[in-house]
Amino acid sequence: MTQQYKQAVTDWNAKQQFTLFGTCQFMFKSNRTIEDRKKAVKRFWNAVDRTIYTAKEIATEGKRVERIVYLEQGRSRDYVHFHFFCKANNPTQLKTLINTTQHFWNNKVEDTQPLDIKLNQNSDYRDGYGIKEYEAICFDDNRNFKTEISNEQIFVECCHLT
Repeated sequence: MTQQYKQAVTDWNAKQQFTLFGTCQFMFKSNRTIEDRKKAVKRFWNAVDRTIYTAKEIATEGKRVERIVYLEQGRSRDYVHFHFFCKANNPTQLKTLINTTQHFWNNKVEDTQPLDIKLNQNSDYRDGYGIKEYEAICFDDNRNFKTEISNEQIFVECCHLT
């Protein structure tokens, strides 16, 4: 069942033909809570949207950068970070989107590692990347390995799909 879910999400991502893939990470020694990290990513995407689209387009037409955002906790379940796939509508928007995401993440969000953003090409085989931790090996309270199913892969509050 787990493998079928992962394959379905991977296939869906591939069909969307997202233009970019990015990773938003915080410093390893960051004291930010998971809730604070989520808020930072929401603010980040709102700032990106406001740069790409006008306030009127966002408010009246509901325009946003088309994207899906994944939350990951890392193998040890204590390193919350985010991956995203997003689309640019044309080459000019692609350049603006790359510059805008880098600017806001690297300069306006505190306590972060540099944004890792790449063109998303079919040959890169990263369509399943956002759900790679659906089933994670982690530790229980006695430091024994256990398998845990996570239901928090898709960070719905930050996603925008047309």
